[in-house]
Amino acid sequence: MNSKMNTPSPRRDNLAVKAASIRKLETQRDKALSLVKILQKSAFITSATRREKLNEMKRLASEYSVRSLAAAFNMARGTYYNDILRAKGEDAWYKVRVRELTPEVIRIFTESHGAWGSEMIANKLKIEGNGDDPATVARIMNDNGLVSSRNTAGRRYANERRKLRNLIRKTESLFTASDPNKLWVCDVCELVFHWTKLYLCVIIDIFARKVVGYEIGKRNCTRLIIRTLDKAIKIRNPANDLIFHSDRGSTNLSRRFLDHLRSLGITQSASRPHIPQDNAVVESFFRSLKAECIFPCRYTSITNMIKGVKNWLERYNSSRPHSFNRNKTPNQTEAKFYAKTSAINGYSENLAGSN
Repeated sequence: MNSKMNTPSPRRDNLAVKAASIRKLETQRDKALSLVKILQKSAFITSATRREKLNEMKRLASEYSVRSLAAAFNMARGTYYNDILRAKGEDAWYKVRVRELTPEVIRIFTESHGAWGSEMIANKLKIEGNGDDPATVARIMNDNGLVSSRNTAGRRYANERRKLRNLIRKTESLFTASDPNKLWVCDVCELVFHWTKLYLCVIIDIFARKVVGYEIGKRNCTRLIIRTLDKAIKIRNPANDLIFHSDRGSTNLSRRFLDHLRSLGITQSASRPHIPQDNAVVESFFRSLKAECIFPCRYTSITNMIKGVKNWLERYNSSRPHSFNRNKTPNQTEAKFYAKTSAINGYSENLAGSN
């Protein structure tokens, strides 16, 4: 006899389902479906952004399946997986890196005065030990509206230089001024002692041909002119209607000097190209300097030469007669002007008081 036929069949416990239980499960299912539909149609879900929905799904991912969460938030499961598994979320390493790098890119861009592009900034970050790909830096610059001026700075600078005109002929008669501190002219002269060269920068007030500032340096550079101008400004304290005239040398028309004049509220004037006569006052001054102080003297050292030049400049204002001032010194001409102005103002005040 077959032994399988004698083997008792296994017990099938709890297989019987009552009709009441089925109806109860169906009721719970319908209630759950209704609840999901209500939530999906509510303002909390419909007004939420995709990012807010994804963040909420991440928060509940440990308690519910992705299928259930996607159905509850009415979102495709692929969107969730694309955001989580492919690192496109706000907490992805790339976006975190961009947020960390943005302040550094803005700082370096500002320090370069807006001149550096993505490649230069990326190299600077690399030197500082915080390097990154230029493409990432370019994206950060684009997102923050940072545009390098390197490609356009030259054209803008050239346009500013072209706008400079000889304002002497427009504001005052040629090489004259109605008041002191209205028109200053400037130039640099080379002083040679054997094989050593020095550079003398002089600023002259056109009104009385007075030297209002001078500096001697080892290089003919923009810094020398700025030092001379700042010294003259400190001594004379001119008003905002001052015009500063010079030739078209590279130091006088450099970006740094243009910005410095603009910050002081001074209007810049420049000689016409290839016409040195537009700066004839200073050229004539240097001719007198060399004829009276350099060529006739035999200095034994460069220190003595500097001392001799400074003494001559002081005498030029105080004791050297000038034909333009009707053989009066620059100091005498200015003193006469201020005395006359004071007398006129005092007379006007007396008239006003008598009325």
